Formats: sequence, structure tokens, C-alpha cells
Amino acid sequence: MLADPNPETPSFGMITTGGNLIFVKLVRGEKPQYARSDQFTLRKRQNELYSVLQIFKRLSQLSD
Repeated sequence: MLADPNPETPSFGMITTGGNLIFVKLVRGEKPQYARSDQFTLRKRQNELYSVLQIFKRLSQLSD
């Protein structure tokens, strides 16, 4: 994320184990600052796939 060629805008990433996901945001400045989401899980009966898909949709809109 620190190697992103566009340092003026935040960078987004995702950490996953396959069944659990965490989204990460990096805002660069004099001191880089990271923020992370709550953990989403896809392995429970009441999984959070819909929430994860909403996040993917919103991130795709940011890059337009």
C-alpha cells in the first residue's frame, strides 16, 4: 500500500483467511496512518457476505 503511485488519495486493501475478511485503509502523510474495519466472517450461518459485497461495491465507486 505504501508503494501506491498516487499518494494524494487513500489506499485500500483487504486481509483474508478465506473465511474471514478485514479491510484496511492507508492515508499517507508525514506519518502514515492505517485504519481497519471490523472482522467479517463468511463461515457462520448468518454470514456477512452481503456486507462484504456492499464494501466492494463502494470501493469500486471510489476508483471511478
